[in-house]
Amino acid sequence: MTPSPATLDEYLEEQRAALHIPGIAAVVVAEGEVAYLGALGLADVEFNARITPETPFQLASLTKIFTALTAHALVADGSVDLDESLLRRIDGAAGPFHATWDAVTARHALSHTSGMPSYTEAEGYWATTRLDLSRQELLDLVRDEPLRRTPGDYGSYDNTGYYLLGCLIEAATGQTYDEAVAQRITGPLGMTSAVPHDPHAIVAGRARGYRWDGTTLSHPPYYSPTGTWAAGSLTASIEDMARLAQAMQGRGPLPPALFEAMWTPQPSRLGNDLEVLGFEACLGMFHLADADRRVVGHSGSIIGFATNVTHFLDDALTVVVLANLGEVDRPDAISRGLAEHWLPDLRGRPLVPPG
Repeated sequence: MTPSPATLDEYLEEQRAALHIPGIAAVVVAEGEVAYLGALGLADVEFNARITPETPFQLASLTKIFTALTAHALVADGSVDLDESLLRRIDGAAGPFHATWDAVTARHALSHTSGMPSYTEAEGYWATTRLDLSRQELLDLVRDEPLRRTPGDYGSYDNTGYYLLGCLIEAATGQTYDEAVAQRITGPLGMTSAVPHDPHAIVAGRARGYRWDGTTLSHPPYYSPTGTWAAGSLTASIEDMARLAQAMQGRGPLPPALFEAMWTPQPSRLGNDLEVLGFEACLGMFHLADADRRVVGHSGSIIGFATNVTHFLDDALTVVVLANLGEVDRPDAISRGLAEHWLPDLRGRPLVPPG
């Protein structure tokens, strides 16, 4: 039986209050239809502005889904080969890099198995986040370091790979990354709010991000979007994320093959991530360990925002959660709680990946 919107609103409000989230929005798509869409709390605490279905949130690393889908669209039209050298295709647009990086392919970058050092983990990165850096300056943080492991051997979450995939998209299309994503993915889906985060622009109704230190809610420091770009710079409303969720279930103009490619597991050669960690990378999302069903997901976290998409392939159920608080450690747990109203057998089972 489909749960009532009031029941789901109550659950979402409980989560919002317990986690001190100013505003939260969520959508559940079941069998291709929007079964629930909730928008609770505040987009701007100071001005008492309410969250609505049209409120744009920063997506953080959910941006990687759009980067991956665009890359797969370019593979489908023959513009990109997943197994060619990523840096050779970029042809110096972001380089030069340490010679060992030449072995990295787009497949490695999409599946976080490249062995490249992630620039967000580089010494000094967090001192740069208030600066609007060029791509060259940002990649200077890691470009001279050798690969940490042979590409394909082990998985390790890597923002550098997705940053370079943005460069690949531009090299393959002759467009900016923003134009390419809009033409191939967000435009066809009608996702008008899915645009790059611009902190200097006037954007009607957008959510402000917040921090919670255990006692006090506050504004976070400035975080330049140049530090995330193709790895984490897009915004979108929950209304527009519903369109993506429907597309994941075969509704809409995008070829289902793009999603199937993105959900193809890419086990590392020497690792056993699924067994040890509870998840393994696909080519744009993560395959979550579950003995009974196929589940893929992706979370995002940035200063001021936390996000999640969880897609239950065998159940035709997709959940998206957007929150304007960075200290939500497990936005996937909120998605899972919503999913349990449709899939009650999930209750009492461990949440994967482990926290």
